[in-house]
Amino acid sequence: MSGASKIFVDINIDGTDYFVGTLWHSIRKNKGFSSFQYSDKWQANPEAFAIDPALSPLHSKEVFHSGDKTLFGCFEDAAPDRWGRMLMRRTFNDKAKAQDKHPRSLTDIDFLLMVDDLSRMGAFRFRIDKKYLTAPTINSVPPLIRLRELLEASEKVEESHQARKLLLTPGSSLGGARPKASVLSPDMTLNIAKFESSKDEYDVVRWEAVALHLASECGLMVPPFEIENITVSKREQKTVLIEKRFDRSGLLRIPYISTMTLLNASDNDTENYSYLHISEKLSEISSRPTADLKELWKRMVLGILISNTDNHLRNHGLIHTSAGWGLAPLFDINPNPDDRNFSLNIDPAGNNDIKTALKVAEHFEVPESVARSDIKAIVKTLKNWKYAAAKYGCTAAEISRMTPAFEHPDSDIALSENTHHRKPRP
Repeated sequence: MSGASKIFVDINIDGTDYFVGTLWHSIRKNKGFSSFQYSDKWQANPEAFAIDPALSPLHSKEVFHSGDKTLFGCFEDAAPDRWGRMLMRRTFNDKAKAQDKHPRSLTDIDFLLMVDDLSRMGAFRFRIDKKYLTAPTINSVPPLIRLRELLEASEKVEESHQARKLLLTPGSSLGGARPKASVLSPDMTLNIAKFESSKDEYDVVRWEAVALHLASECGLMVPPFEIENITVSKREQKTVLIEKRFDRSGLLRIPYISTMTLLNASDNDTENYSYLHISEKLSEISSRPTADLKELWKRMVLGILISNTDNHLRNHGLIHTSAGWGLAPLFDINPNPDDRNFSLNIDPAGNNDIKTALKVAEHFEVPESVARSDIKAIVKTLKNWKYAAAKYGCTAAEISRMTPAFEHPDSDIALSENTHHRKPRP
C-alpha cells in the first residue's frame, strides 16, 4: 500500500467489535510515518484501556509515532515477522510475475494489512470504511487433518508457488523466523503448528516441547501443547508441535502486546534493555504485579539453566483480560546446546548467571529465601531432563547432543552450596 492511508482500527472484546481509533500512515522519501488517534467512542467506553503504553493515557489528540519504527509497537505485534513476511513477499512477487509486472517493495503497513483477519495475532481488526480487510472465513485456516499437507508445503516453500499459496493465509499471521501455520482443531480452537526446518541440526521442534514440559513442571504458565509425528515415508517421521493460541479463547480474540512494545523498544536497540527493564514496566502495567514479577523471575532462572538463548523482547508478551494486562503464557522457549549468548540480559551490565538472578530477585518482589527455594525446586525438576526428553521421543544421540544446554557451570552453581544460604560465622 503506497501513498497515504487512513485505516480504522477496531478491537474485538468477547466477540464484540469496538472502534478504537484511526491509524494514519504515509510514505515520504521511501520512509514510513504513522500517527494514531483514539475515537470518542473508545474514550467514553468504561471498559476502555490503552492499547499500547506509547498511546497512554487515553486522550483525543493525534499521537505521532517517533523513533526508527514505522508503526506503533502494538500494530507491529499484529504484523508478521520473518517467516510470515517471506511468505507474503514471495506470493506478492509470484502474482506480479504472473501479470508480467515488476513487483514493488512491500512496506510495514502492507504486511500489517495483508494478514488474514481470522488468524491475526491479538484482537485488532482493520477496515477502510465499513469493510474489514482480509475479512475472515472459517475456511481460511486449515484443519488439523491437513497437517501433513502443510508440513510438505513448508518444506517446498522456497521453490513452489503452490506451497506458498497454501501457507500464505494460515502462516503469514504469525511471528518468528521458523516455519509455522495456524490450524483449527475439531472443537474450533485456533492453534499454532510448528514445523521442522531443513536447516535444523537437531529436532528443534521436539526439544521445544521438552522445554515447555519442564517449564510446566516448574510451575510456570505454558499453553496447552502436544507433539504430532507425521509419517512422510516408510523410514522417516517428521515432528510437528501443536500449541493452543493463548491470544484466543475458542475463536474469541484476546488483546496482546510484546515486551518490545511494553518498553517502546525496537529490534535495533534490544541490547539496551534487560529483564530488569521489563520488571519495572510490568510492575506499572500488570493487574497482578506480584504474581507476574515472580513468574518472570522464574522464567529467567529456567532460561539460564536450560540455555534458552533466543529470549529476545518479542519472545515475551502480555495479554489483556477483564482484569487488565498480565503476562502471557511462556512461548518460543528453545534449549541451545551450541552457545550461551543470551539475547536478553538479566541486568544492564550484561550479566546472565544464577548468582546475578539471585542478586536481583528483590527487584522482582521475590524475597531471598523464596528465591533460593525456587531455584532449588527448579534444579530438582531439571534433574529429570533426560527422562523428559526420552518421554517426548528424543533419541539417545540427540540427548547427548543437547547435554551442554542443561549441564554447564551455572547448573553446577545452582546445585552447589553457592545457592544455599550461609549463616555468618559468630
